[in-house]
Amino acid sequence: MDRLTTQLKPWQQWLSYLELPVLGLVFVIVAINLPYESFGVITLVSLILLATVRAYIQWRYAIATPLVILLFVFLAVEIDAVGNYLSLYKTMKEPLPYDVFAHFTIPMLSAPVIIWLFATGLKKFNYRLPLGVISFFSVTINFFLSGFYEVVELWDELFFHGKRIWTIYDTSNDLQWGLLGSIAGAFMTYLFLRLRKLPE
Repeated sequence: MDRLTTQLKPWQQWLSYLELPVLGLVFVIVAINLPYESFGVITLVSLILLATVRAYIQWRYAIATPLVILLFVFLAVEIDAVGNYLSLYKTMKEPLPYDVFAHFTIPMLSAPVIIWLFATGLKKFNYRLPLGVISFFSVTINFFLSGFYEVVELWDELFFHGKRIWTIYDTSNDLQWGLLGSIAGAFMTYLFLRLRKLPE
């Protein structure tokens, strides 16, 4: 048994089996329903979820989530909320359609969050990987999340009569910009941490 598991009380150990399924379910529910809510509701729900996750991580793993990490997540949600509130996703105005901007920027903001989570998790279990490897894995995780979100949009269309896929190229275009945003965010985070000479 790992060190973290042995530190937990027996009644807490079952949580490790529920964390990922519950997080996945919350992600699907929020991703399907929240975009149709008002800007104020989206902001409020986002703040409540972030505070809850931060408190849970502090309680469960004794890790204090930096406020800048929470800010990146909040900004990513707000970019999507603004697009939905002002119906900017429906218009593809040049030179930079909002759809392209959002699908590039949201994964870019998510990259430092994933790198922090990955590095902190490894450190908690007494593992170590080079920053470059962590950055690479952050791109793959980020791209997986982007792809999963596109699947959720498809479920919304098929089962809940949503309207979030506008053209036959919408999903592939979103994934393209999501991948580029993931790479850009990981690269900038890598450079920032290298320039600050922080430990890997």
